[in-house]
Amino acid sequence: MSQPKECLGSSETIFTIDGFRYMIPSSDNEIELADSQNISLVTVFAISGSAKAIITEEWVREIVESCKSTDDVFHEAFLAGVMFYGIREDEAKITDQARMYLSNFGNKWIKYVSSADTDREVLPGPYVLLKNQLRDVWRLVDDVNRTCMVTLRPQPGVSKPLQLYSSDSQSLSIALPSRLRSQQNSANSTIAGWRVVVKDNIHMQGIKTSLGNRGFYDTYPPQPQTADCIQRLMDLGVVILGKAKMTSFANWEEPVEYIDYQAPWNDRADHYQSPGGSSSGSASAISAYNWLDIAIGTDSLGISLDFLVVTWQNPISAIIWPKDFWSIIDSDQCDLALKFVKDMESHLGLQYCEVSFDDIWKTEPPHEASGLSLTEFMGQATAALAYDGYHNCDDFLDRYRREFHHAPHISLPTHKLWEEGQKVSKMKRDDGFNKIEIYVRWMRNKVLTGDRANAFVVLPLENMSPRYRDEIPNFKRPPQGGINALALAPVLKAPVLAIPINEIPYESRITEITETLPFAVAIMSPPGTDLMLMETIHNILKSAGRPTVVKTGKTMF
Repeated sequence: MSQPKECLGSSETIFTIDGFRYMIPSSDNEIELADSQNISLVTVFAISGSAKAIITEEWVREIVESCKSTDDVFHEAFLAGVMFYGIREDEAKITDQARMYLSNFGNKWIKYVSSADTDREVLPGPYVLLKNQLRDVWRLVDDVNRTCMVTLRPQPGVSKPLQLYSSDSQSLSIALPSRLRSQQNSANSTIAGWRVVVKDNIHMQGIKTSLGNRGFYDTYPPQPQTADCIQRLMDLGVVILGKAKMTSFANWEEPVEYIDYQAPWNDRADHYQSPGGSSSGSASAISAYNWLDIAIGTDSLGISLDFLVVTWQNPISAIIWPKDFWSIIDSDQCDLALKFVKDMESHLGLQYCEVSFDDIWKTEPPHEASGLSLTEFMGQATAALAYDGYHNCDDFLDRYRREFHHAPHISLPTHKLWEEGQKVSKMKRDDGFNKIEIYVRWMRNKVLTGDRANAFVVLPLENMSPRYRDEIPNFKRPPQGGINALALAPVLKAPVLAIPINEIPYESRITEITETLPFAVAIMSPPGTDLMLMETIHNILKSAGRPTVVKTGKTMF
């Protein structure tokens, strides 16, 4: 253990072990111990009480190996002191072989603490013993891909900024709590201890929300409460590490169009590819950091999604290949997707069917279509959504002008959308949403009906090709009009799962070598089948011998 390098206050310290930075945070729940060492690293082992316990080398070795494999905060240096919690010294005997094993890691002392010796339970894991207090310890890692707007102190029940930077001051620091402790803080939760970052359009109590726009960030105070979806996760023991960057107001922007805050860096391929859509920070973080479990994004097309609770009993009855959506995808990428469809067929015992939504509309349009094609009818509907995109920010624009006496900066893509929104009347907006409801009824009555009622729909995400972060975008956003492949699931209020299935090689103009881009397809299933979708796709991947996990970094597999 190094001497403290940084002092954050009278009770908080940063130190290093073999180049890894650690932080001793202050809290209101520090464990008081009598007659303790002055300062020492220590690992707590829990012993479920039985009289005259024999602590063997085999038992200690198994616990230490478990700490190494499951907890990236743990380091062998924390074995300098060992505390057996849950038993008195006269109730335990440690063998000479166990002592010798611990001495290999520089162990200097062993202490026994019963539950009666502390004011609360001591959970297993690494700590720092400071004077008479057993203090928590966090490992600090750097957000080198600049994925987060703010990082948070990983303490239960609070949302407070961490306000720390890396040792070179180039990126925010992220604090990782011990997995050994966090997994036991909520014993009845299977997700307790999961580390999560949250997109910065989801409110958290005590933290300012930016929506990717500096004017919005400057206008509103810290949020008074946490969004229900995040509070439910926190109640189950999930640890929120930070708020992830996003495009401004969740509109489609490429990196050169990020003005207020720099776009996060995409760790895939040559490191200079676009990080994607509005949940760019979440996507960049989960593809880069092994210490992160989940990154939460959003994709609702601005449409309100009611919470659905459905008991799903019907089996999947069809696999639909919507050929209108796939018509803009290169043939070699379609072939990759169709190979995965063959795996779906084999597992589900079904044959996929090609379906043209345009053709069905031509032969069986809703009576409200008035001779309009599907693209024409739905183009009018989706154009009307610009009304909400603009007027949802009325309060922000009014507040900003009152406080700063001028208009806020708005990125060019958002400005263009808002200009369209200003042209849309409330009546036209309502008519657009009515058209969307007509489309939803038509889909259910004419497309997702009969043998296709309980279908998996195979959707493209994009035609994969290099999109360098320094290039001015010259492509259509989104690539198809009306209800496109990216909008279909939000409109139908259906779950959709993106599945990485292959990698596409290209010659990078950055590295001047062959790199690979991730290639994924999206599978949509009926509303209320979220868990079934994930379980079924996992089983399809497994039965086909395809990877069920992806790596972080340059390549997925």
